[in-house]
Amino acid sequence: MVIDITKQNINDIIKNNTLVIIDFYAVWCGPCNSFKPTFEKVSNLFDGRVLFGSVNIDEYRDIAIKYNVSAIPMLVAIKNSVNCWSHTGTMTEGPLKEKIELLLK
Repeated sequence: MVIDITKQNINDIIKNNTLVIIDFYAVWCGPCNSFKPTFEKVSNLFDGRVLFGSVNIDEYRDIAIKYNVSAIPMLVAIKNSVNCWSHTGTMTEGPLKEKIELLLK
């Protein structure tokens, strides 16, 4: 399951979860829209172990700036409250699963 991350909940989400994967997107972004089903599918595989969230950069520009988002889609992994990985562009299911499994170790 992918939850919407807002400026009201981001700090609690990061503080209360060991690993958070954030998808920065915009509704007008074609690659973002094509990546969304893959992100949702992978989120279901890690349900209960990893929190998956999405940030609409048009609504929460301040969050995007904080995480140095310069292009979308962009994934950011935050482990134990530390930004530990980022990826710009889409990913297929296999490489995304592999990266998350590595981050869980």
